[in-house]
Amino acid sequence: SREAFVEYRRVPKGTRWLYVGNNSKVAVQGIGTCQLHMSGGKTLILHDVLYAPEIRRDLVSVLALLKLGFVLNFHDMCLHISL
Repeated sequence: SREAFVEYRRVPKGTRWLYVGNNSKVAVQGIGTCQLHMSGGKTLILHDVLYAPEIRRDLVSVLALLKLGFVLNFHDMCLHISL
């Protein structure tokens, strides 16, 4: 959601798109930095986060996190992220 952004800048209309699974695209309205408050009191800061309000759920790139060295564990319908 837009409220998660601690830094945000608008993207000119019609210049950036996200392509989704059903071969359609949605417009990106902004880009910025978000903070995710994790269990255990830690904060994860994500840079270059795209804001596309037509997508109703927050999405994160598993591949991008893996490339940054994070370890991902899926268990009981939850994603656990660690370094």
